[in-house]
Amino acid sequence: MDANEIIEQLRAGDTEAFNKIYLLYRNKLLLMAGNMVGEKAHDIVAEAFIKFYHNRAHIKAVDLKGVQWYLWNTTQNLCFRMLENEKKEQQKARDYVYISTETTYEPVTIPGLNAERLNAIMEALHQLQPRQIGEIFRMAFIEGLDNSEIARKLSISEPTVISQKSRGVKKMKALFKNSPLWSILFFIWLLF
Repeated sequence: MDANEIIEQLRAGDTEAFNKIYLLYRNKLLLMAGNMVGEKAHDIVAEAFIKFYHNRAHIKAVDLKGVQWYLWNTTQNLCFRMLENEKKEQQKARDYVYISTETTYEPVTIPGLNAERLNAIMEALHQLQPRQIGEIFRMAFIEGLDNSEIARKLSISEPTVISQKSRGVKKMKALFKNSPLWSILFFIWLLF
């Protein structure tokens, strides 16, 4: 069976002709797709052949090079689409992480936190420099205010609140690193 016969039989719906084309190009397409999308290459190549089979009657190829070109372009476009979708999903995940850092905090009772220990923590908060870090830390983790409430009360932006909270956590960690209060502060950070 020559190339023209294979293409004509394929257009007529002959599955044997389709199988010959599949066996002829599958490995080349898997190699190309594997370099682009890794282990998802099998799914991409399968989808490319499904599209090829569904569009077989409309294929303009007059020889096997044209068939190869069609399959190559279809596979490559499917790979690009998958990569673009993954990129969009990663951006959504990054956006979600950013949004999730702005959650609302509820005041809680912390086991082991008595008045003496709370005073020690509050004293350390007053020593934090710049002072705004200690105030933001106190408002977030002691009073349970959310980022927008803190930003409104201090007349600063929410990203500044988030940044200052992070700096406050680092500074408090350094202050209480070798203290028994460290476990209480660690528990607070886990909650928030």
